[in-house]
Amino acid sequence: MSSRRRRYAGPVLSVLTAGALLGAPALTSSAQAATTPKYTVKIVSSVPGVQLFGINGNGDVFGTTVQSGAETTESFLLKAGSSAVQFLGTPGDQKNTQSSSVALGINASDAVVGYTLGSATMIDPEDVPVEWANSTTPTTLASLNYTLGARATGISDSGEIVGFKENFNGQGDKSFKVQGSTATELPVLPNGGANADALGVSSNGFIVGDADSSAFGRQAVEWNSGGAITALPLPANTFQSQAFAVNSSGVAVGDVVLSTDGESHPEMWANGKVTELAPGTITGFNAVANAINNSGVIVGGSGNGDGFVYQNGTATDLNTLIAPTAGLTLGAATGINAKGQIAGSATLNGQDVGYILTPAS
Repeated sequence: MSSRRRRYAGPVLSVLTAGALLGAPALTSSAQAATTPKYTVKIVSSVPGVQLFGINGNGDVFGTTVQSGAETTESFLLKAGSSAVQFLGTPGDQKNTQSSSVALGINASDAVVGYTLGSATMIDPEDVPVEWANSTTPTTLASLNYTLGARATGISDSGEIVGFKENFNGQGDKSFKVQGSTATELPVLPNGGANADALGVSSNGFIVGDADSSAFGRQAVEWNSGGAITALPLPANTFQSQAFAVNSSGVAVGDVVLSTDGESHPEMWANGKVTELAPGTITGFNAVANAINNSGVIVGGSGNGDGFVYQNGTATDLNTLIAPTAGLTLGAATGINAKGQIAGSATLNGQDVGYILTPAS
């Protein structure tokens, strides 16, 4: 399993807000659909090969699709209440004609960030960080020294953009944040660190990702709003860890790979402590926590491929919280907003679709 496993396996959500701390995990699981559905489901299938990667407070979602007749990944925005996706395009291709891009973050103003696609699986010298400031006009982050071979991974509600470049000037992975026209390099860990990758940002400037040091390989880290870096706690037998999302209370979520089983385990970091989310139950092994909202509700992907929600110390398969729908399986959840709406990817009769869950009234 590569140390870049999650970073390149799929985009990371950064549409996160303040959250309350969660209680101790409980052991619960259910294989049946909900008798009384907790969520209503909207399926996004108007474009082929849909993957949804996040949702903002307005209920607007973003993701990627594979254009029909072309092996091209194209990013899009779908606003709440609309049935027509809005393709984002790339610089020089604003007509969105089979442009190649991956959106990774969105804020409350529908500003979207990501990168033009050089390679689908790992950083490529042709990758260029991009911002769609008004959801339509793509611009490169020209103020950076990291323009080539870099990715913008998140954007806060104040417009602060974060990202990273792999092996910048041969000196290792370097993370950055951009506010307006000012780009700032984020520090690595002080004890011999050479690499640091920023993967998510909160609405008020907490940043999370992973970094290394002379004492340990890749581990989850957090930068505070002033830019100071802190290594997040490691459970026993940790091989590597990454934090993918953070809220404005500084509560981070992600996963830890243990040397004892080689599997990823979903984790939460809060108040200097690390907590595995419902170990050995619905999340299973090879599970990942992807996002956390204002109320401290966490969503992610379970070891069996289904999406899960973790609330009040309990992890529950999302498929058990909706009315039975023939042929539909809700996969990993990648975003949750302050209203509790959840976005993710699913399969419907063998077709890749997106889903938006809204709490039932």
